[in-house]
Amino acid sequence: MMTENPWEGLGRPSAEGEYSARLVSEDINPSGVQIYWAISWYMRPSLIVDYACEPWRSVKIPSFRNIRVTDHRESKSIVIELLDLELTKKFLVVCNDVIATLQGVPLSSRRERVVFAI
Repeated sequence: MMTENPWEGLGRPSAEGEYSARLVSEDINPSGVQIYWAISWYMRPSLIVDYACEPWRSVKIPSFRNIRVTDHRESKSIVIELLDLELTKKFLVVCNDVIATLQGVPLSSRRERVVFAI
């Protein structure tokens, strides 16, 4: 069941640069893709997508005014973080679109697919 606020109940992480996270539920993530609802140190809603990329290749990460997209090469994850909390409902739509797009996508292709989805 899709929720209006999947970040509810996630507390502030213990340190700046970290995230509190929980796996996206099976009802909207039936493939069990490693995608997480997350909250940043600044209490901003985020979506984290794990990927595999060997060897690592550079990919142009899009830039937005109200969303930060960060590719964490060392942890092999992309974080999509909302910067303007007034856009939470619209951000949830973007997140759900990313989640739907990634169903059945192999771990090695997820990074590029996330970039194209947003």
